[in-house]
Amino acid sequence: FWCREMVRQCFENVDLAREINRGTFPIRIDADRRPDLVERFGMGGFPSTVFLTSQGDWITGGTYLDPDDLRRLLRRVRIFFDIPERREDLERERQVLAKRLAKKNRSHSAIVPSLAFFKQCLDSTVAVLEKGVWPGEEAVMMVLESGDPASRVLALKVLDRLMESRLRDLDGTFFLAPLSDDWEVLNREKHLAHNAGLLSLFCLTVRQTRRAAYRNVALTLGDALVDRFYVPQDTLFAAGWPDFETRSRDGAYYAGWNAMAVSGLA
Repeated sequence: FWCREMVRQCFENVDLAREINRGTFPIRIDADRRPDLVERFGMGGFPSTVFLTSQGDWITGGTYLDPDDLRRLLRRVRIFFDIPERREDLERERQVLAKRLAKKNRSHSAIVPSLAFFKQCLDSTVAVLEKGVWPGEEAVMMVLESGDPASRVLALKVLDRLMESRLRDLDGTFFLAPLSDDWEVLNREKHLAHNAGLLSLFCLTVRQTRRAAYRNVALTLGDALVDRFYVPQDTLFAAGWPDFETRSRDGAYYAGWNAMAVSGLA
């Protein structure tokens, strides 16, 4: 059934068939006549949709794909071949990583500059907080985890301002940033990364302070991420709402932003 359904939805779709032929050389295999190919390239079910190099090396694949899934997979494979520098860059990165992992003897002196740099970043962030400017959720987390009591009090004070400001929308999510010193003029974009980072930040403050107000913000924000950003059919979180006034969601998926969302929810 699913083989015939994929033929009907994908391969008999004129636009999609044109896109398939533009980037690949499509071949249909009868599994009953060529069990050797099924054993070699099959994806564990029928239909099996497989992308191979011209040398017959396996690239990627899946079983049943609807038109949208197949288009996305075609674009990914096409980028792989259209930009060969990406393969070269990947190989260089692997070589660098291999050399780093090969270095087993690490001296303590190599850690000292990073600690000094951390102190410098901490001082810069505290200076920004003293001006009442929001420096970003990662910077505030750094201050809260630094162990300095005075800096921690300042960070919580600015966090309270954020929590009670117009940057927090009625649904529990946060707009991107203030555009004026009084925080009255806002950049009304909503980004997954920003809100996921804030979720982690408020969870940290709950662990440190046990304040119910922070807990309520974290719970509301977590629910809003699932309700507003999560796309069930793709099991991923969308990038956000770039044009909030027209409610047009940015449906792009970013691996790092999804990881931040999952980390915050966990």
